[in-house]
Amino acid sequence: MEDELAVHRLWCEIDPENAIIAAYASQPNPANSAQFEEVLRLAIERNPSNWNAWANLGMVLYQKGNFDSAHYVLSIADGFNPYNMHINYNMALCEYQSRDYEKAERRLLDNIQRDSTSISQYILLGEVYRYWGKDKPFTDIYRRIASRGDSPPSYVRGWLHYL
Repeated sequence: MEDELAVHRLWCEIDPENAIIAAYASQPNPANSAQFEEVLRLAIERNPSNWNAWANLGMVLYQKGNFDSAHYVLSIADGFNPYNMHINYNMALCEYQSRDYEKAERRLLDNIQRDSTSISQYILLGEVYRYWGKDKPFTDIYRRIASRGDSPPSYVRGWLHYL
């Protein structure tokens, strides 16, 4: 944890705009802040390759329900920082909300292949299968989640009737 904090501090010293973005992002419901969106747009205007600003702007748009715009903005962030699990996960969220289940499935399976320890990837994949109407993969995913030692017990209990 100390190493992560040191890296974050160095990152903010190198690029002060990232410190501002981090300060806004750490507040409750930052996406509801018009000021945060303005800060992100200014950061992008000053440095069009600031992937962090693009990624946060994508989530602001997502929170507003603009899933297509959010996906587009997140794809720009992905172009600057490819293989970032958080960006890819958020793009899958947009695809899921837009009912593009095939793309969401592909993206989540790629993420899981790169890092199989992220439970949120499995949970969203289970939701994709559930709304897509794919019962067998859906129950397989939730059995996998239930068998993991790090799955929240209350979450697993909530899905037992599907298994």
